[in-house]
Amino acid sequence: MRCEPIRTAAQWSIRERLSCSIFDPALKNRLLTYPSIRILSFLIAWVPWRLLHWKAIPLRILFQHVIRYRRKVIVSNLRRVWPQAEDQHQKIIQSCYQNLAMITLETFKSHTAPIDQIHQYCRVENPEVVEAFFKQGRSVLIAANHYRNFELAALTIPGALSAPVIGIWKPFRNKRVSRFVHDRRTRGGMQLIPQLNAIKTLIDLDREGPNAYFFLADQSPSNQDKAHWVSFLGQDTAFIPGPEVLARRLDIPVIYAVMRRASTGRGYTIRLEVLTEQPATLPETEITRRYAAMIEADILHDPGGWLWTHKRWKKNRSHPEA
Repeated sequence: MRCEPIRTAAQWSIRERLSCSIFDPALKNRLLTYPSIRILSFLIAWVPWRLLHWKAIPLRILFQHVIRYRRKVIVSNLRRVWPQAEDQHQKIIQSCYQNLAMITLETFKSHTAPIDQIHQYCRVENPEVVEAFFKQGRSVLIAANHYRNFELAALTIPGALSAPVIGIWKPFRNKRVSRFVHDRRTRGGMQLIPQLNAIKTLIDLDREGPNAYFFLADQSPSNQDKAHWVSFLGQDTAFIPGPEVLARRLDIPVIYAVMRRASTGRGYTIRLEVLTEQPATLPETEITRRYAAMIEADILHDPGGWLWTHKRWKKNRSHPEA
């Protein structure tokens, strides 16, 4: 919901005040301040990992019923994908908000929790899949996505592997927040490089020895002309081409990281699966197609684990910002 500058704050409903003060894009930077992030991290640090699931319930109610955070986007996405199953949408919506609440609490908790605690809460099930390629002197590309808690995945995977793990990130405009988030995301051992000219930087780094390149590549790409278009959840969908471009350029194996929440609702396991060992031999966009198919399988397994809050289909081939 957008804030109306003509109306005074006294004329807003409680829901409008919450929505505008917390989630309106024009005011988002006011929340993303260094003191507020530090305070939230400090408060959540006192909550034991085993209680996060219960603490997420009132936060889920706040997101779902009070603020109704991006509810129109969620409903629109679900109607696109399952137009004939609206009776199932409410269950998925509740699971989506519960997942968002868990990610929020877990991420703030991870800012201060000891790394060994994080590794107990979230663990890599089969690191030997990647280690086999390291022994051959080959780098790998690990393709993750916004399914479950990708922040914890970035903190966990480097500790499970013997070679450096390098990720790409986009710094925040607020320099203090940017530095804080950078320090927290790298405390598990991951090295981060800026998004600008990232592919060239990674190609240069690959000459120094085997590495693991960590990508979150299920976002909507900013450049439609270079996007890879594949079928995803029954929709013609644009994907970021960067992972496939890098994998082909270096001819390195592509590994898919699937994240599962424990049946108790507390903790995660990450399983690594090989998408291809020889990407240079595959047709163009085939790596992206396989990657999209793996994400789709995860979503169909448990739809509530994906962030339906993203405007994933805001672009189409004929109208870039449709």
